[in-house]
Amino acid sequence: LFTNICVYRPKFIQICKKKSVDEDFQQHRHVVTVMKCSLWVFYGLPLVQKDSILVTTSNGVGLVIEAIYLAVFLFYCDKDLQLERIQATGACLIVEIGVLCLFYGHTLLFLENVSARRKLVGVVCTVYCSEPDW
Repeated sequence: LFTNICVYRPKFIQICKKKSVDEDFQQHRHVVTVMKCSLWVFYGLPLVQKDSILVTTSNGVGLVIEAIYLAVFLFYCDKDLQLERIQATGACLIVEIGVLCLFYGHTLLFLENVSARRKLVGVVCTVYCSEPDW
């Protein structure tokens, strides 16, 4: 996952230098990667998996990098396409945050022991995060 995040670094350096986003640039894969990193950060928390600080740290860094990528994208988006892209990206992020909050709340409220939480979150992370980026 971390190598997938770093692959886009040259593209974002180019965007910053040109101060413009190409029309062929798709922000959706970064929105999906934010969700993937968020799930793995949740999995690594002591409430779910004991002694997994490396999982939390590495995916937390990936989450921050992806947030920066999305901010750069939104900042340098062309004025003509900016409103449309911001609305699409914002809608995806709002839905994503809602789904994550529901999942986190359900996991923490209804699963009382750490073992059940670890199994559920581990399966969700493995299934969702094994899918290729869009």
